[in-house]
Amino acid sequence: MKKVSTDRVFKAGFVVWITAFVSIYVLAVIGVIPEYASTMLRAGWPVILRHSLGYPHPNSLHAAYLVLVVFALFLSKRLQKGYLVAISAVLFLGNCYVFIYSLSRNGFLVTTFLIAINIYFAYRAKRTRIENIILMLLMPIGVAFILVLPLVTSGEVFLKFNTVLAGRFEYTRYYLTYEPLRLFGIESIPTPQHTYNYVIDSSYVYLIFRLGLVAFFLVLLMMTYVLYDALKDERRTEAAILISFYLYGIVELYLFNQSFKNFTFIFMGTCLFRILGKFHDAEYSLTGTKEYFIEIERRREQNPIVPINIWVFDAVILVIVGILTSCLYLAVIPAPQNIYLPRSEEKDSGDGIPTFLTEEEVRELKKEGNIIRGYVDENTPIYKMKSASVAKVEHIRYVISYGIWGGSIAFFIFLFVWTAKSRVRAFKRNKEIGPDYKENVLIIHNYYRIPGGEDVVVANEKRMLEEHGHKVICYFRNNKEAGDSSFIKKIGLACTSLFSLKSYREICRLIEKEKIDIVHIHNTVALVSPAAYLAGINMGVPVVQTIHNFRLVCPNGVCYIKGHVCEKCIAYGLKASLINNCYRDSKLQTFVMSLSMRIQRAIRTYASINYICLTEFNKEKLLTIKQISKDRVFIKPNFTRVDSEMVPYSDRKKQIVFAGRLEKIKGVDLMLQAWMKMGDRAPKLVLCGSGDLESWCREYIENNELDNVEMIGQVDNETAKHLIGESIAMIHPTQWYEGFPMTIAEAYTVGTPIIASDIGNVGSLVVDGVTGMKFKSNSVVSLAKTVERFINEPVTIPEEYLTKYSEENNYKILKSIYENIRRN
Repeated sequence: MKKVSTDRVFKAGFVVWITAFVSIYVLAVIGVIPEYASTMLRAGWPVILRHSLGYPHPNSLHAAYLVLVVFALFLSKRLQKGYLVAISAVLFLGNCYVFIYSLSRNGFLVTTFLIAINIYFAYRAKRTRIENIILMLLMPIGVAFILVLPLVTSGEVFLKFNTVLAGRFEYTRYYLTYEPLRLFGIESIPTPQHTYNYVIDSSYVYLIFRLGLVAFFLVLLMMTYVLYDALKDERRTEAAILISFYLYGIVELYLFNQSFKNFTFIFMGTCLFRILGKFHDAEYSLTGTKEYFIEIERRREQNPIVPINIWVFDAVILVIVGILTSCLYLAVIPAPQNIYLPRSEEKDSGDGIPTFLTEEEVRELKKEGNIIRGYVDENTPIYKMKSASVAKVEHIRYVISYGIWGGSIAFFIFLFVWTAKSRVRAFKRNKEIGPDYKENVLIIHNYYRIPGGEDVVVANEKRMLEEHGHKVICYFRNNKEAGDSSFIKKIGLACTSLFSLKSYREICRLIEKEKIDIVHIHNTVALVSPAAYLAGINMGVPVVQTIHNFRLVCPNGVCYIKGHVCEKCIAYGLKASLINNCYRDSKLQTFVMSLSMRIQRAIRTYASINYICLTEFNKEKLLTIKQISKDRVFIKPNFTRVDSEMVPYSDRKKQIVFAGRLEKIKGVDLMLQAWMKMGDRAPKLVLCGSGDLESWCREYIENNELDNVEMIGQVDNETAKHLIGESIAMIHPTQWYEGFPMTIAEAYTVGTPIIASDIGNVGSLVVDGVTGMKFKSNSVVSLAKTVERFINEPVTIPEEYLTKYSEENNYKILKSIYENIRRN
């Protein structure tokens, strides 16, 4: 453990162990390694053939699989609970598969217990003191069970325990009764002269005799402390492994011999180093120098070589091909009626009938589907089993094994082909990264039925990139393609929004044909679908998504419902959206949108792509998705072009302009109430725009005789820019988070400060006292006081803000982002 972290030990061990396990299994199946097999005669069981599959004994086979499970669970301890459950399910299925060959009850039970208790630790992060006490008591109770009960029980109780534990009670009673206990153990433990069957088959009985009472109590004390330390520091997987092995030691010898000490002693060694690390003075330290202390390896976030969606798809291939292979085996190979075994495999049960067969008879029997193992020649007897159970179980094993082999072969072929193609594509795209290289960019955007601000941003960025020498390829779809809103169309659209095979294929073709360097996504709802992300990821091209709204954390994309801001999906999970039917007030559409987001989170799509947020506030909300690394999130606002000269601030009209939709969500009603409250002290307010509150605004202005408020209706963008540029301020009383209002960028560019509510992106874009003033959202009094304060103490926009949202500055940021994500 010198300068080696536990994680590194387990990573290296896993590679070695899985290579050895699979190799031994395959070599045993194809007959290169002779395997140990024998019929088992156990009370309550039919006669069945046990297999070791290349290991010395079937028990060793299952013990080897247990070690593999330990490696897998330890290395997956940092994964999300969903992944841990999926891995645990696969490991349990493997446990069942190994059991049908090994028939090792102890191996099966301890492996199942380890998987189960590991899941328990994962879902019980906050355990009670009683739970921890029970966990700590499991080992001493188990030790007392194997050391004390054999001495104090008798009669039927003793016989029952002894039968269940395959004679261990009898063996333990003999050794504890007739062999003397020593302080420091003995070199070899004697076997009773009257029988050779008496063996020590418990780790704790072995320890107390082999190393003596002193070592016994010291080791148990150390084991207890290591478990306590793991529970205290919430090293849950480590605690699960320790408890499982402590209990396994009750009925097996593996805990302290060289087969198993690697796990328990690694954790003990790590614990000792941690204790020694607290002593800096050499006179108290056994090692005396820091060079012996463990260095914990810092975990690095990096993309997996194979994306999780490919693993999922490959797993589906494994299952389908496996089922088809098993069915094909059943259809082609007749079920065996008999099984013939050599003496070495039949002798434990004595169930066979000695039979002499010629080679021709053997061939004929095999053609009929009969199983013949270990045939030598016509002069050597082979034993025909009387119990039909042996042949039936072997047939079941063959059916399952052929399915696993067929599925596994298809799995690895697909994985190899995909990885090879991915590496070749990556090699071809390994171009120079720097300001002189102009990336080939694929812009992906899904237009809504009603045009919006996102469409303008997409068009502006496309033009900007082309003007700077980039090759820009566009993949656009429009939700108008979905046609009418019939029930059949809705169902089709719902399926497409989860994953569009059409979009996936077309995007993959474009990436390959146009030699795309960057996939830049703006919107995927609903026809493009998350297939755009997966196409880029699977083709090995960096993917960046511009976050125009809050779609990745909120199904309706705006964190606003029924007249108020809502963050329930962020706080309580996506299931909260189904309560209020957040997306278009439809239960079905909300479910589909939520399901789509859940699927992408489950396969960690969001962890594999990069993001451009328009504001720090947007970034803050995006990072509530825990799998997204902050290193993958960049800030780049929208930009605007300066088409006219800036009007000097002293020459401007003494008016404040509002440019936007006249809706309650925009805070228009609060704004007019504030103007009424200010009365004659209020400056002139110019409203440009239209919306649901247009009629209400006219009536309110007329009824309250607000002579300093003028409504000029909907105006074009150039007129709005001119109005903003000749006014002393622009006002943004929004009541929701907004996206990135282009009017803010336009106002800053022409040197117009902003009076805004302190909420969402708008509040994030305005620096109070520097680029404008902020008031408390949803407060008429705060709004009125802030306007009055601004009139008395006007704000002058700093010079750097005049170019902050310019096109040239924006391109520099975007080019830097492209270089960064390509480099990483």
